[in-house]
Amino acid sequence: LAKDEACQLIASSDLFALTSLQEGGGCAMNEAAAAQTPIVASHNDASTSLLGEDFPGLFPFGDTAKLSALLLRCESDPAFCCQLVENAASHLGEYRNDPRNGSWSSLLEDLFPSVPS
Repeated sequence: LAKDEACQLIASSDLFALTSLQEGGGCAMNEAAAAQTPIVASHNDASTSLLGEDFPGLFPFGDTAKLSALLLRCESDPAFCCQLVENAASHLGEYRNDPRNGSWSSLLEDLFPSVPS
């Protein structure tokens, strides 16, 4: 899929589920949060760095019973879906406003200056 198509698909979805062991899905997870699509994700370092350790949509990788319970709750409890959207937005807002991210941007700009046209 092209990026625009993927973003439209995420935005039109009822839920975004990231179920892999190692894949952090930073871009896709950010798109889901920006589109206010509820997120459930396997608990790994990348997911918790973006969503926080206390994010209610996390489940242990491979625990299909917990994933099923989360999916059923999302289907039957609109307030829980709203909580997932609000929590994701809150954590991603903190992540985006972290001054360390500006430092990374500055470092990358220093390392890879744009070429004048």
